[in-house]
Amino acid sequence: MSTRTARNVQQKASPFLVIKPTKWQDQPIPERRWLVKNILAHGSITLLTGDGGLGKSLLMQQLMTGLALGGQHWVGIELPPDPIVSLGIFCEDTEDDLWRNQFAINRAYDAEMHHMEAVNLVPRVGQDNVLAFFGRDDQAAPTAFYEQVTHKIRETGAQLVVVDTAADTFGGNENYRSQVRSFINLLRRWAMEMDGGVIITAHPSNFGLSQGTGISGSTAWNNSVRSRIYLTKPKDDVDDFGEQEDTNERILKLMKNNYGPSGDQIRLRWEHGIFAPATRGGSTMMDTLALDATVEREIGKLIVDGVRVLAFDRAQRGCAKLLAGKAAVKGWSLGDIVASKERLLEKGKLVRVDLKNQYRHTETLIRPYDMRYPDEVKE
Repeated sequence: MSTRTARNVQQKASPFLVIKPTKWQDQPIPERRWLVKNILAHGSITLLTGDGGLGKSLLMQQLMTGLALGGQHWVGIELPPDPIVSLGIFCEDTEDDLWRNQFAINRAYDAEMHHMEAVNLVPRVGQDNVLAFFGRDDQAAPTAFYEQVTHKIRETGAQLVVVDTAADTFGGNENYRSQVRSFINLLRRWAMEMDGGVIITAHPSNFGLSQGTGISGSTAWNNSVRSRIYLTKPKDDVDDFGEQEDTNERILKLMKNNYGPSGDQIRLRWEHGIFAPATRGGSTMMDTLALDATVEREIGKLIVDGVRVLAFDRAQRGCAKLLAGKAAVKGWSLGDIVASKERLLEKGKLVRVDLKNQYRHTETLIRPYDMRYPDEVKE
């Protein structure tokens, strides 16, 4: 008997589950749960590829922050309403790098460092970060570092693990399909155990860059994960010699999605130390967040001045018409102000209240959640 055969005989059999569809008769279909809608589902792995220096690590730290705050967005994508704990293994960033990034990200989310309890950052520059080695059977053998990460996942209650990057943590040959699949399965153990998800970052090959696919090594990297996103630069950003210019523009493309359509893309711009999605008119998410903060603040000022702000936009005392002439929102249209009001209502930063006016007619007003109208206090 060969050595390989002997190993296979000694292997412990995995659970063999047989399901009869009859058990699903008249049962409600389980909804798919997302950590990042249409990108990262619970129990799955997502691969983020992109050339070095484009900002993959920053994007991941932004995601961890958005999840920690709950009810936020990540480059324009809505995140779950409740805070989610994350653990990020950053093999190419020092503590100071992560600190600087976090300061810029907090500023964009209007948050403080003490709000980051659910964010766990692990700087690993210059250390042995291999999570698995491979024997002759090409099966992944977890390292001591893998066990350390597993322990930290359980200790923190993390539901998202970021592995940055594959080059630092994969101890095999990226062109061997069996090794790649075994490695991804090892990461999937984390996703299944924590009822969460794992994102692993990777650099594309020269072929992947030239073809615009972002793939590196064996196609098993793409085939073994449930979704893959690709961070790249706009193709039209070239100089007079046909070389791509180093601008602040990026495109985040959804290259693969097993649970829905692929092909979507978000145009990003690096500004103020973070990536923000570009919106109409050249404005970005940073601009939108600034508008929301301004609208909330200006409504509060109106209430302090004794103005009752109606919830209906077309009314003379409606939010949009009351704010439209103010210098603080100069350059924004009525539609922008109305959209901002709706976002603030959805986030709970503004609330609707029904109060009687001087004629004893009930009016629906809006106010910041932490303020009260004078007559509201009496009721």
